[in-house]
Amino acid sequence: MSKISIIIPNYNNEKYLDRCIDSAINQKYKEVEIICVDDKSTDNSVSILNKYAKLDDRIKLILLEENAGVSNARNKALKACTGDYVCFLDSDDYIEPNFCTDLYNSLINNNSDLACGGHIKVNALDRHISQWLPKKELSAFPEKDIYDFTKHRNVTQKLFKVDIIKDHNLIFNKDLNYMEDALFLVNYLKYCKSISGVQKVLYNVQINFNSLCRNENYKKRREEDKLKATEAITKTINDE
Repeated sequence: MSKISIIIPNYNNEKYLDRCIDSAINQKYKEVEIICVDDKSTDNSVSILNKYAKLDDRIKLILLEENAGVSNARNKALKACTGDYVCFLDSDDYIEPNFCTDLYNSLINNNSDLACGGHIKVNALDRHISQWLPKKELSAFPEKDIYDFTKHRNVTQKLFKVDIIKDHNLIFNKDLNYMEDALFLVNYLKYCKSISGVQKVLYNVQINFNSLCRNENYKKRREEDKLKATEAITKTINDE
């Protein structure tokens, strides 16, 4: 049975961390490794992570010695992963029990290089506020049709082939903390022959105003990163 690596970068998300890790542990697809990377949290995150690492030997815990951002955390996890496939789960979000199973079956049954699922947004009161599902089940034009499979060019809600990532030395840009996942996805799509979609809600997005992508204190940094990422994405597309 193929192994799926679930990568969870974390920074000061003690409020949602238990729910996130529980959702990874409770996957119906049991051949998983869960790689948790803590980016030098200052809250109770490390204690929570240590608790889970003792409870489930499928959990690999990486504690970084300095805060260096989500891209660096994901890159550390990619180096450590031993799975055939990999997915990315943000530590304030959580996945449905059939997340790995449905994405794996979509990828295998369609012989695709990337499988994408739907998501629902959850507010602070745990109420569902919006839902999005892939519009297609299969496409042989990954770069052209990507928005039919994901509302935003992010790396969550998806299952990637580790061989494609490692064969082409794909990494997240450590200089970016915003739209870094869009750049990674665009680079990955260059090597995809086809992508597939599961028209179900598999991923729950927690609206968290303390996260870097929404925090007003980081507005200037986000705008700078957006500009850098957009330029890099445009260059990547034009170089093909």
